[in-house]
Amino acid sequence: MRIKADFSPQEANAEKSIFRFDVRLFSGPVTESFVARHPEPPSRIIDIRGSQSLDVLHQAIFKAFDRFDQHMYEFQIGGKKPMDRKARRYGVILPDDDGFDAGEDAAVTAIASLPVQIGKVFFYWFDFGDDWWHEIRLLAINPPPKDRSRYPRIVEKKGESPPQYMDWDAEDDEPEDDAMFSGSGAENTRARENAPTEQQKQRLATIAALVREFCETRLTKSYAEVCDRLLTAIRGAWLPIERGKVEGWAAGLVHTAGMINFLHDPTSEPYMKLSDIAPHFGVSAATMSAKSHEIQDAVNAFPLDPRFCLPERMANNLLLWLREVNGIIVDFRTQPREIQEAALKAGLIPFIPEPPIAPPASKRKRIPLKRNAQKKLTSMICSNNIYSGLGLQPDYEKAHNYLK
Repeated sequence: MRIKADFSPQEANAEKSIFRFDVRLFSGPVTESFVARHPEPPSRIIDIRGSQSLDVLHQAIFKAFDRFDQHMYEFQIGGKKPMDRKARRYGVILPDDDGFDAGEDAAVTAIASLPVQIGKVFFYWFDFGDDWWHEIRLLAINPPPKDRSRYPRIVEKKGESPPQYMDWDAEDDEPEDDAMFSGSGAENTRARENAPTEQQKQRLATIAALVREFCETRLTKSYAEVCDRLLTAIRGAWLPIERGKVEGWAAGLVHTAGMINFLHDPTSEPYMKLSDIAPHFGVSAATMSAKSHEIQDAVNAFPLDPRFCLPERMANNLLLWLREVNGIIVDFRTQPREIQEAALKAGLIPFIPEPPIAPPASKRKRIPLKRNAQKKLTSMICSNNIYSGLGLQPDYEKAHNYLK
């Protein structure tokens, strides 16, 4: 389908030109055994006229990856990662999409009108249930052909296309909904788009050194460990770490760790205003805040995030200890040792907490005998439910004695 639209002289030339795209699959519902047999991500090079629509490009990709069952799709352009809220979205507009922001209509959007540059990547999402993710790079814009060749055209195919619907019964392993091919995904896209791998490593090492020096001299070694964990997490995130000053990223990293662990709370130890971090690294507070927000978005960090919580805060971090078992919200710090050990084995809690210190007998609140019995009975019923949820044998005899 060709799109008739008002183009500037430059866009008019682009409309007649041939756009060459490299379409690379990097995630989808494939098994680990398929990825092991075909570790390189399948890719297709497609030529398409600037006057043709994004829907035509979708049809070309559909054919290039040997699919047979049509589904919804979406192109995301201008974002740093899939599902970036800043990206412009182009997809299928349905007549009954009342009140739903489906983005722009891919069927009437010409390739030549897209806000893309040569060498840059955007994303294509096919099948909103199975989630096949592709990264698309504009390789070149070639002059109009002299002959009347038909487009789009699949110029090159590398790698085997995974089946659109994997036959799980024929596979030895379980399905991996977000299986990734080697040489693809966030880190490799960032490397191909922005900087050589060695430069990435040098910048990350410099950032790590700056952060560690700051934490060990101004904060604590625990904060240095938290920042190390954050740095490890952002290595595989959709984050342009190669852009900007390393001091800005270092300040943003410390700011993120401080935000998670309430460094700015005057009752915390150590305590520091978050605005005091930026001057140490020689950057503005605005730069530090911007980098911090990018890091938080990239790793989905939030206050008291268990992944980046200080060790000394873990014992009182409810996000680590409150878990749902058989429909009951359980604080595992208050449970018997046997339940705690089962929860630790199941990966529900990070360690066995220290037993709470009981208050002196003189300060204990007296509870009427009847209410005390009801409280014990309720506690025992809940405990038996928790035992069952963790695969332990409930103590029914003890519960029966309470009923008496």
